[in-house]
Order: sequence, then C-alpha cells, then structure tokens
Amino acid sequence: MSKVNISDKLLVALAGIFISFFLILSYLIFSTDGVVNNIFNNKSDFEKLKPGESSKSDVIRLKGEPVSIEEDGDVTNLLYNTKSEDYKNTVTIEGDKVKYSIENVFDSSRGRLGDYKKRYGEPNLKMYDPYDEVISYYIFLDGGVGISTFNDEDIVRIIYFSPQSREEFLKNIAAPLELGFEKPDHGLE
Repeated sequence: MSKVNISDKLLVALAGIFISFFLILSYLIFSTDGVVNNIFNNKSDFEKLKPGESSKSDVIRLKGEPVSIEEDGDVTNLLYNTKSEDYKNTVTIEGDKVKYSIENVFDSSRGRLGDYKKRYGEPNLKMYDPYDEVISYYIFLDGGVGISTFNDEDIVRIIYFSPQSREEFLKNIAAPLELGFEKPDHGLE
C-alpha cells in the first residue's frame, strides 16, 4: 500500500511541476505587455545617448573608443563593432553633440514592429533603403526612434534621434542616410 501512495504522490508532484511550467510558459508567450516593457526597460548603450545633449566624450565614456572614425566636415561618425563583421553601429556627431545613433540588431532582444506601435502609436513615416527592397524604416518622430525592419516585422536596425518635425527628420537624418519614400524594385522577387 505504501508503494502506491509514493507513486501517487510522485505523479501528483510531477503533474504540479508540469502545470506550473505550462502556466509560466503561457504567461511569457501571451503576455505581450510584459515583453514590451522588458524591451523598453533594458536600454542599449545607444538608447542611453541623448541626441542633441550627449557629447563625443560622453559617447566614448559610455561605449569606449570606436573601432574607426569617419569625418566629413563638421560631421563625425564613430563606428563600433557588432556581432557581425559586416555591420558597424554608428554614432553621428555634429559639432560636439550626438546627432543620431544607429544600432544594428541581430536577435529579438529589441522587440518587433508591433511592440513599437504599442508604445508610440502608428509611425509618422514609412521610408525605404534605396539599396535593399526588403528593408523598411518606420519613423516615430515624437518618440525619437526609427526602426528598420526585414519584411515589415523583424527589427534589424534602430535609429535614435531627438524628437523632431517631419521636415527636420527628412533634412537631418533621412537625407544623409539616403532614405526615401519609394520602395526600390531590383527585380529580385
């Protein structure tokens, strides 16, 4: 009789563990508010920079020395390594202040397009990379953030900038990045 009670207790304990695991997993999968808050609470170093306020020395203090520097007049690009040798994160400095920064994303840690829509509402602008027909940019002007997506969902790049008007964004950020409103068609589809 005692063997039956032990095996019954073991089955009940295993069932309890399974149910607990299932409930926790369900919460993590279906609780998008928790995921969205987690995405925005865990700021990257690039997101911590304040465009228009942070100086070049602030950037170096936070990120360390860049792997390379590109200069063009009074604009300086500080380039930092990413997980891929093919891409560099960039902090663009004008004068001595951060103008904008670009963070390349290689996993889901920065969220998805829907997460940014929940936080900022609908994007003010949808723009395109002229060299890549599967990359779209969703610009949230009041939030000071633009996200680049692959096939309109998975985030591959984030632009951090000061909140600004459409005209300012087009002149100060979209033009140097060569973003446009026409989706390129390179005949790859």
